[in-house]
Amino acid sequence: TISSFVPGVTTITATDTTSSMVLPQTAQVYFSQGQILRLNKSVDRQDVMIGDLLNYTVIVQNNTANDALLVKIADAIPGNFKYRRGSTRINNLAAPDPSGSRPLVFDLGTVPALDPGDVNGVADPGEPGYVSITYQLIVGSGASPGEYINTAVARDVCDQCLISNTAEAVVEVIL
Repeated sequence: TISSFVPGVTTITATDTTSSMVLPQTAQVYFSQGQILRLNKSVDRQDVMIGDLLNYTVIVQNNTANDALLVKIADAIPGNFKYRRGSTRINNLAAPDPSGSRPLVFDLGTVPALDPGDVNGVADPGEPGYVSITYQLIVGSGASPGEYINTAVARDVCDQCLISNTAEAVVEVIL
């Protein structure tokens, strides 16, 4: 059994104990934190038109007693929607643009643990464990009428190492 209390990646090697020979095969092992964060996603309106500027919000809540480490939010924006450079705010403060384009990746680093004295057991605005990400998307000229879903999920040490639920916001492009 291999385990770790610290998230990260390690390489495992093996030795043949009868000959003390190191075996040439190695394996990378990813130690993730498991699903510890709660995400909510919203958009400022549901009916939109080509050229509209939309305000998206992703709320990240760590309602556990442990800091969430190496947190990245992967935000899969709809096709024909474009990120507006310079629009990212984290907890209402200007923040760097996300990396990537599909998905956008917001690197949060550490999301603090919930305050052990918290009365309601939920990280609320202004409390440890609560992070708000806002940004803007433009509905591009290639968008056709219909429903467009924008999803976000938190991950840590690898792209498949999900540490939250998947949150979504839906808009309808109309003529």
